[in-house]
Amino acid sequence: MRIIAVSNIKGGVGKTTTAVNLAYLAAASGRPTVLWDLDPQAAATYLLQGTAAEGTGSKQLVSGKTSLLDLLTPTAHSDLYLAPADFSYRNFDLHIDDRKHRTSRLLRIVRPLHDACEFLVMDCPPGISLLSENVLRAADAVVVPMLPAPLSLRMLDQLRAFLEREGWRDLRLLPFFS
Repeated sequence: MRIIAVSNIKGGVGKTTTAVNLAYLAAASGRPTVLWDLDPQAAATYLLQGTAAEGTGSKQLVSGKTSLLDLLTPTAHSDLYLAPADFSYRNFDLHIDDRKHRTSRLLRIVRPLHDACEFLVMDCPPGISLLSENVLRAADAVVVPMLPAPLSLRMLDQLRAFLEREGWRDLRLLPFFS
């Protein structure tokens, strides 16, 4: 399974649109794909007409009481599955921080998907946090939608500096103007 994160420190740059389109295109090519909506705003969940089941929030995922596999719902598109977000995802960082292996917790959460799909596309919330560190550690590539503006370039420099400090030189960073 390949893990593609769609992330940006800045909000409003097209992360959700990019994630939904990447996931759709992968699935349309016959490759089973999961789109995991990690943003508590749940825009990708809304766009794919999904809803989160009761009692399946971030706390249950992080604690292992719920498997990511259990959250998957089919979409209207063949080979495209959704792991929906809900408002509890606003506390994802807090739940990760309460656990051992806090910087690799997401790797444990996605492990059950390895035999279930070819691609996992993660629609990430804006910002840099413990959740985003987990995403960066788990991802094979990070797609970074950007606006053609000085602040977007500044953000990209900040992200590259962060990756350098963390020793993640091999992480594929794929910025583009949206």
